[in-house]
Amino acid sequence: MRDAVLDSDAFAADLQGPLGRLLRDSTPAGVPAGHSGFRLLHDGAHALDARAALAQAARRSLDVQYYVVASDTAGTYFLSALRSAAARGVRVRLLLDDLHADEADPVLLDLRAQANVEIRFFNPLSARTGSMALRVVRSLHEFSRINRRMHNKLFIADGVFSVSGGRNVADEYFMRASDANFIDMDVLAGGPVVQNQSAVFDRYWNSAASYPASLLSRAGTPPSGRSGLARAIRWDSLDFAPGSPDIFGGRSLTKEMVEGRLDLVWATSEFMADSPDKAQPRTARPDARDSVSERVLQAFDAASSEIF
Repeated sequence: MRDAVLDSDAFAADLQGPLGRLLRDSTPAGVPAGHSGFRLLHDGAHALDARAALAQAARRSLDVQYYVVASDTAGTYFLSALRSAAARGVRVRLLLDDLHADEADPVLLDLRAQANVEIRFFNPLSARTGSMALRVVRSLHEFSRINRRMHNKLFIADGVFSVSGGRNVADEYFMRASDANFIDMDVLAGGPVVQNQSAVFDRYWNSAASYPASLLSRAGTPPSGRSGLARAIRWDSLDFAPGSPDIFGGRSLTKEMVEGRLDLVWATSEFMADSPDKAQPRTARPDARDSVSERVLQAFDAASSEIF
């Protein structure tokens, strides 16, 4: 059944749109060709704001890849931002790991019902009903396959700017949970490195392990009335913009975008990702020497003076 799925590729970077103009205006004179601009997103408030600001500014495409997108406040806020972008005509491709995803969740169903949105699930468990724990137990006969999960976190707007790093999309990743939160890090990037990230996203999106929600029997029917996101929250009715700079004095992306210029650090870069084929049967998996961990170890071996 997966053989009938139509592949799609990332759009070329929209350098004439708002985000393309923002990148040009943020590039200092004399930056060497091939350099990209970066900013670390230290705290949760600025990291969530960056995703929302890019979603609001996007005009052509949003390519989104996560291990977890929860149905809590932060997750619904985030998915509502994707829904609003799609309603403006932006193509939204959302790729989620299947382990924690629930394609029958009303919030995801509402997003899926919006035109210009396609949702896929990576390496789905064979058992499609019951709780996550029950689905895992019922799929243990394929343990060597289902143990290969997709932990990638990547958000790409118009092929121009991206957010990648350690944060999934849930309250505890943005310091909004009442009991415990993760201390994590993301990086905002703009420039040539985003093209490399888009190529990696396409490899996962078009992988034999990625299934459209419509092909999975557990998926419900998209709602026809106001439900899910439409009844939950409206992302543009909430103000998550940070009220103060981060610990290093960095301002929110929302505020800098209004002024038309971002404060970025410019440097060369290399983007690494495991192959999506790691989820294939053992005999078809890629050489482990091409994994991120092995490539980092190779860089260690090649160092001659220092490693940061």
